[in-house]
Amino acid sequence: MRNNTRIFIFRLRQLIIAAFIIIAVLILTFFLLVRPGNKKEDAPATPASIYTAGVYTSSITLNNQTVDIQVVVDKDRIKSAAIVNLEESVAAMYPLLETSMADISSQLSAGVALDDITYASSSRYTSQVLLGAIAQALEKAH
Repeated sequence: MRNNTRIFIFRLRQLIIAAFIIIAVLILTFFLLVRPGNKKEDAPATPASIYTAGVYTSSITLNNQTVDIQVVVDKDRIKSAAIVNLEESVAAMYPLLETSMADISSQLSAGVALDDITYASSSRYTSQVLLGAIAQALEKAH
């Protein structure tokens, strides 16, 4: 029988490069598979609630008379907005007030954000006054 002894000669530089490549591949595989720091437990917690549930009011003055805007909120959404203490004389002077509020309230209760509320161009100023009063009331709810 013949003895087939083989002798391999490696340079130290080749061994170091090979070891470095193997370690780099192992570390890359570890980060791709495990992804430390990307766990759901490490994700920042979202606030449990946006608002403090309740009824909040703000006031606007129209024709030297105060009109209250009442906003009802849940912990995570606006339930409704309404005009309270509206006298007949003010309602007669500002006929778009009630219809604009009804339109805004329906959009808010449907989940539309306050900044995304749409309104008709004919009631632009009335709607802007009402949205400002609603925003004041919501500031109290935060």
